[in-house]
Amino acid sequence: MKDVVFRFFAGIVLLTALAVPLHAAEKIQATYDVTWSGLTIFSMDLSVVRDGERYRIDTDARTRGVLNWLFSGKTQAYAEGLVKNGAPVPALYYNGGRWSGEDYHRAMTFDASGQLADVDLNIPEDWQSKYPREPVPPELQLGPDPLSLVMLLFNESLVQAALSEPTAVRTFDGRRVYEVVLDCDASAEARLEIDTDVYEGASQPCGVDFRLISGRLTLTEEQQAELEREREDARKRFERRNRRGRAKRDTTGAEGENIKLYVADITGEGLVLPVEGEMPSGFGRVKVSMTKFTRETAAPIMVTAYAPDVPMPAGTLESCAVTAEAAPAPEPTTSC
Repeated sequence: MKDVVFRFFAGIVLLTALAVPLHAAEKIQATYDVTWSGLTIFSMDLSVVRDGERYRIDTDARTRGVLNWLFSGKTQAYAEGLVKNGAPVPALYYNGGRWSGEDYHRAMTFDASGQLADVDLNIPEDWQSKYPREPVPPELQLGPDPLSLVMLLFNESLVQAALSEPTAVRTFDGRRVYEVVLDCDASAEARLEIDTDVYEGASQPCGVDFRLISGRLTLTEEQQAELEREREDARKRFERRNRRGRAKRDTTGAEGENIKLYVADITGEGLVLPVEGEMPSGFGRVKVSMTKFTRETAAPIMVTAYAPDVPMPAGTLESCAVTAEAAPAPEPTTSC
């Protein structure tokens, strides 16, 4: 289920800033709910701030309803860095929370070239023994992190490429490297009319697919069989819990394995955002919907300084690497 959450994060984040850049020191905030058979099972609050070259992205996600009864998960994440030549150069990435009663966190710092400089992993031992992964080679330990993917979409050439043919970008989350494939259909025939409290009008579909490049699970046959049994047991418990006077399982689009999001210019100013979509889960396809949206002026950003392990390339990132103040470390309570 945590892998589904990762894909949900990355899929929404990757498509949050299609089209034109935000104005200087501006913040957009959106809330997305995930529903299964009409029941809300997961929610995520997303905030994106861009101040010139600087950016900061925050997410706060939690399980709800019947899923909360089964798994009880909450996670917070943020990323900071600069945008240079249309691409993000992350300085810091943090992801921490509590899942099924156990705390975890992952913090990464990067040098000015985008290479991983340091990583702090606090993952429960039983997770590591239950889900062992191959190590990611140093040459693949490069940004962007999963949240900083959003800043790639400020690169107009990449967006236009995705409208004409599938376009791939890579992301490193500390344990895995994914190739994320973005494929948008700009044709009139593919558009879908949306009518919600947040947006009413036409939208276009974008597919988001994930291809694992490095960090694969290294399971024995016995471990693989046990993992599959646990997934099937969780699915059955979820459906039994939901069957008490509730709707039947929704299998709409069950044949698809990728995330499909419908995006629209909800402000009428070229700021294209996901408004609806669907994605696979262990319980079948689930629906994703934007339920809140705000846009406002933001305070200036002070980006965390880059790690000094590698000399800064000439003429690159000087503006923040020395003068920016370091972001405060997360309080212990935020990971609960």
